[in-house]
Amino acid sequence: MKEALKIRHETPFFYDKSPLEFKQDNYENYELSVKPQILLHLADSTWGYYPFQNIISFISTYIQNTKHLNILEIGCGVGRMIATIASDNPSFNCWGIDYSYQMLKQARCSFINGTKMKIDFGNEGFEEIHITSEKISNLSFGLAKAEHLPFENQSQDLIFHSFTFDRMENPIQALNEMNRVLKLNGKLVFITPLNFIKKEHWNRFFPTKKLIDILKNLGFEILDLQDDFIVEQPLDKRGNKKIWNCVAIVCKKS
Repeated sequence: MKEALKIRHETPFFYDKSPLEFKQDNYENYELSVKPQILLHLADSTWGYYPFQNIISFISTYIQNTKHLNILEIGCGVGRMIATIASDNPSFNCWGIDYSYQMLKQARCSFINGTKMKIDFGNEGFEEIHITSEKISNLSFGLAKAEHLPFENQSQDLIFHSFTFDRMENPIQALNEMNRVLKLNGKLVFITPLNFIKKEHWNRFFPTKKLIDILKNLGFEILDLQDDFIVEQPLDKRGNKKIWNCVAIVCKKS
């Protein structure tokens, strides 16, 4: 593990995010980005279930019957997925990294400090909601970029990310970094709607076959590919939702 450049309120920074980068990053805006993620990922009582549980179930297929693994989530947001895996597997060493300090601040509150809180989601039709929290000892969070992972070569048994690949600044560099820090035979699992925001990324990674060819050229062996992995994202009390048609990929470093 590389040494943190600085620590801000117990969150290590492995990337020196400038004041301008903070200002330009919508994911540092609590009302615009963080609060909706809290509602989606930490307010199970509102929905009666965890909307992204099928992603965790998909990932968990590849960590069953194992005792000691190093697990990394890239783009962990408010921390729910990596926290669930860490809680269910106390012998694992789990890390969640994200580029947003505000997301990581919430992740620490919920899963490192176990802070109980209520938040008003009146704009979505809900009143005060109890937020999921738990103190998890085998879990850490830090600010970093996918293109510059703060981990040693061949140190991770499994890396996963969801709804992150199509938001990366440089996906090829990020994939090379994941390849670098994965152990031999380590697994990379990711779910993405391939909903890119840059034209050049649409041209390079879509359709799915282009992405698969890139993974193979980087030395990954494809273990599983589902081109119609559906994720339903609830939006409000009325029951409005987004339907994401995702690609789910599992590959092995060989």
